[in-house]
Amino acid sequence: MESAAPLLLRPLSIGEILDRAVTLYVRNFALFTLIILTVSLPMAIVQYAFAGNQAQSLQAAITILEHPAPPTGAGGPAKPPSPFGGFTAAQIGGLLIVILVALAVVPFSTNAVAVGVAALYAGHVPTFGTCYAAVLRRWPSVLGTLIAWVGMGLAAYLITVFSLAILVGLGIGVVRASPALAIVFAALAVLFALALLALAVMAVLAASFSFFAVCIEGRPVGAAIRSGFARIFAREEGRRALLIGLA
Repeated sequence: MESAAPLLLRPLSIGEILDRAVTLYVRNFALFTLIILTVSLPMAIVQYAFAGNQAQSLQAAITILEHPAPPTGAGGPAKPPSPFGGFTAAQIGGLLIVILVALAVVPFSTNAVAVGVAALYAGHVPTFGTCYAAVLRRWPSVLGTLIAWVGMGLAAYLITVFSLAILVGLGIGVVRASPALAIVFAALAVLFALALLALAVMAVLAASFSFFAVCIEGRPVGAAIRSGFARIFAREEGRRALLIGLA
């Protein structure tokens, strides 16, 4: 790997972080684009094969929303449109496999870009081969981190749905008991939704940083996940992380 002038390491403001990100991408446009296209282009080609059926499925869903009751024809009630459009069972299964494969391989391309950025900061000139080699050497930990985060995401989703169900039930009871409290409850509901959004944004950033810890720092799965949480939810970095995530 060739050497170059290392980038200055110092705390950056929000504007400087965004400016640095755009600058690095523009200066290394060909490399980073090639890294991403290696994964995204084959997936796009596969998804294009499903495009016609997806259009039919979308039109069927719109028809169901516009006409919930099955239309009546000359021979009696017509068969309601399928929400899956022209998809066969095999095609639905194939689409699910495509989604799962995309979920599994996308972290490799995004982390290859992160390895390239880290090389630039260290004063090296990254190449396509060195970026992917660094990530592929850690493939078991990358997949392990992905599985762990998917599991945590599903658990968080179930907890959120359960919490929302409780809140809705409480809200109905509060409004029936005292309509004047409906405005207060609505305001609390909005605050709860904003808090969930902020938490989700920071969790996504923590997941990204845990992958970086795996691929760049060589940490095992558990230590990488703890590192991601510690870096994003730290008192001094939490506000900055939230603003960057929202941006």
